[in-house]
Amino acid sequence: MGRRVLAAMAHAAMLLAVSGGCVHGVVVDADVGADTDADADVDADSDSDTCTGTVELCNGLDDDCDLDTDEDDVCPCERLRYDRSLYLFCTAPRTWDEARRSCDGFGWGLVGLGGEAENDFVGRAAWDRANSYWWIGLNDLDEEGSFRWAATGEVATFTSFADGEPNDAAPGEDCVSTDYASFGGWNDYPCSNELPYVCELQ
Repeated sequence: MGRRVLAAMAHAAMLLAVSGGCVHGVVVDADVGADTDADADVDADSDSDTCTGTVELCNGLDDDCDLDTDEDDVCPCERLRYDRSLYLFCTAPRTWDEARRSCDGFGWGLVGLGGEAENDFVGRAAWDRANSYWWIGLNDLDEEGSFRWAATGEVATFTSFADGEPNDAAPGEDCVSTDYASFGGWNDYPCSNELPYVCELQ
C-alpha cells in the first residue's frame, strides 16, 4: 500500500475517532473500508456506516450528522444499549400482540433473548424501570409447547423459565413474560394481559 493511501486511512481513522462516524455530513466507515455510502458496511464486519444526513431516527445511528444518536426524544421509549444490541423499555402496558405490533411499528421487534448474559441485562433493566412482569417475544401461539421468537419465527434454543414454568395454568398462557418473582426467570402468561414490554432493534 502506498504512503498516500496509508496517510489517508490514518487521517480518516482520526476523523472517525473525533466525530463518532460522521464528518460534516460525509459518512466515514469505521474501519476505513471501501464503503462510504449510507447503507450497510460492504466489509461485512461489525461496524457500519453511521451517518446518512437525513432526519434522526430511533436506530442507534447518527442519522442527521450532528454527532449525537437518537436525540430529541426520537425514541418512543427509553433506549438502552447492551453489547452490540439496542433495546427499548416501554412501560405503557399493552397486551402481548399490541406490544408486538408496537415494536414492529417502531421498526424493531419484541426482544429475543439469546443467552444468560443478555437475559440478565434485560431482566435487571426491566426490574429497575418497573417492578412487574414484562413481555418478551417468546410464544407458543402456533403449537402448544413449541416456543418461538416473534421477530424471527425461530424455535428458542435458550430458555430461562422459572421453576414450574411453563405450566399453561390459565387459559391463553401462550405468551412469555419475565417473572419478577424469580429474577431472570420467565413465565408463560395469558397473552391478553397488559404488561410493559421490551423491544430490540432487528
